[in-house]
Amino acid sequence: MEDNPLNHRNSPLDSALALVKNELRAVDQTINSNLKSDVALINQLGQYIIQAGGKRLRPVALLLAAKALSVSESSGSERDKLEVPEHAITLAAIIE
Repeated sequence: MEDNPLNHRNSPLDSALALVKNELRAVDQTINSNLKSDVALINQLGQYIIQAGGKRLRPVALLLAAKALSVSESSGSERDKLEVPEHAITLAAIIE
């Protein structure tokens, strides 16, 4: 029986998630703040989306692309500090 690479700690997905973990938190905050409503079901839906977790492949792919495109003239340790543009966070929340 072959091991599933996604079950290992150092899987490519884990590496990708680590690169955008702060941005994914911002996506969760965006979802939460935009799904506040007087209608209880809407609030529950927002919490479900955030708490369900999952791989979030679409938002991760978008955030990785945004991060890669924002690197243009940075070098060295500056690359680690770069954040994605706010509109990328909003788009990631929309596609989630």
